[in-house]
Amino acid sequence: MDDNKICLENIDVSAIEWFKNKNTYSEKILKELYDNELKNSPANKKKLNKCLNEKIKALKDANKIIHNFKQLRSTYKLIQLALESFGENCENPKQAEELKNEENKIFESLELAKDTKREIIGQNYAQDNNLPDFNQKKKDLISKSEETFKKRW
Repeated sequence: MDDNKICLENIDVSAIEWFKNKNTYSEKILKELYDNELKNSPANKKKLNKCLNEKIKALKDANKIIHNFKQLRSTYKLIQLALESFGENCENPKQAEELKNEENKIFESLELAKDTKREIIGQNYAQDNNLPDFNQKKKDLISKSEETFKKRW
């Protein structure tokens, strides 16, 4: 096989790889690679088929993690916007500052500053392939933020 061609077996569709390089693989691309490789070496059909199924499963697992990450990031940004809006409209600047500090502590305790930036996640978790549970972080962020927002209104 030509060295310049992408080999199905060598593709990394993991969530970690997406965070590091923002790969945009899809099932369609994987199936096209499978078809091309099958044309070149039909004797390897069983091996290629197994590889394709493993890659598709890994891609689906990665897409769930990536989706939860995007949901966390959106929630984080919406809460930040709400904080800024409240700070601008609050009649009691001291109270606004105290509550904003409290919300910042929530962000820090959940390590959201680093866990909402794709590039930082790629760097921090590339070594051990251990990503945070973005879905759980989103739930924690919402529940902890609700308490703070209830105090405000």
